[in-house]
Amino acid sequence: MKKADFKIRLVASLIDSFICLLLFALLYWDIVNQPDLPGAFADTILALTILFNPVLILYSVLMTYYFGGTLGKLVTGLQIVAEDHKKLSFQRIFFRQTIGYSFSWIFFGLGYYAIVKDPNKQAWHDKAAGSRVVQEDNLLFQGILLSLLLLIASTYIFIQATQIFTQSPLNKEIQLLNSSLMPSPANNKKLN
Repeated sequence: MKKADFKIRLVASLIDSFICLLLFALLYWDIVNQPDLPGAFADTILALTILFNPVLILYSVLMTYYFGGTLGKLVTGLQIVAEDHKKLSFQRIFFRQTIGYSFSWIFFGLGYYAIVKDPNKQAWHDKAAGSRVVQEDNLLFQGILLSLLLLIASTYIFIQATQIFTQSPLNKEIQLLNSSLMPSPANNKKLN
């Protein structure tokens, strides 16, 4: 198994990011289709507090534990293993995907760029968790294609949802609320 370089790991990361972007686009679609502001607010709070925080972390940890990587890694032919090429323990995977990733981001993402210079192609979170990312197949082209498709799909959904929002009762309700909270120039002149 070949050590995965920065380029293919970046594409895998983009796929995972664009999957999240697609989920946010679908959430946005759901919110703008709510009939009123309380419904939109409730959906937003529910999704942000319950769905996106714990579920995305659990997705990353569980996919890595059971399948050796997230969807982005699997689609690009990558797998996360221990330094001895055996399966990582659940605790090490949990550490890698949570604290380890945070550690790699702490100085403007320098921990990720360590892959370029490191002879073992390890990021800081790999070194901290005792993991390696290996390349079983070279699926870089397929990964780039999938990331572009995910980005196009997300953009399309965002554009369509925004067009729906501009004509929706929810938009009118937000504008009405905004106008009642913000003093108008005419009201300011009356006060002076």
